[in-house]
Amino acid sequence: MLTSFTLSDGSVIVGWQSIDHEADQAQEPLFAKLTFGGRLPRLPLEIYGLRPVGPAGSITYTGPHLAYTRKADRFTEWSLYVPSGTSPAIVKQAGYNALYRSNSDPRSNAQMGFTVEYGVLIKTAEDFDKWVRGAMAELSDDAPEPLPYEKVVGRCQRLHAPAEP
Repeated sequence: MLTSFTLSDGSVIVGWQSIDHEADQAQEPLFAKLTFGGRLPRLPLEIYGLRPVGPAGSITYTGPHLAYTRKADRFTEWSLYVPSGTSPAIVKQAGYNALYRSNSDPRSNAQMGFTVEYGVLIKTAEDFDKWVRGAMAELSDDAPEPLPYEKVVGRCQRLHAPAEP
């Protein structure tokens, strides 16, 4: 399951699930100590970045954990991916290639390609509440923790800013 939203600055919010049906352990401990803006959970398949489909040069989208939701025993990770440069126009039609790593079986060389759609364009706090928070609520048994639009936009701005020496 993948759902995506693109912010006006080109950053992408992706809600995704990764389940190892052969695992004996529940996923709950993987989400226990996550914080807004922190590391991503080490799910069986971890989407650590995005790259525009097609010839995109060296632009990659990386970023942190935003939140997670839980519906029954299914967890959805909500991650933010911020581009390292200007997003090419092609992403509106072609989307992004997911960059991922396998955390479940280090001997596995399995490779697969999958794309993440551009999704709904989020321009305002109202759009964010309707689409992003609406999707989070749909994928949650309880009301999801508050995720204010301003906090997400602020995180994008900090990730876009050049690092200080």
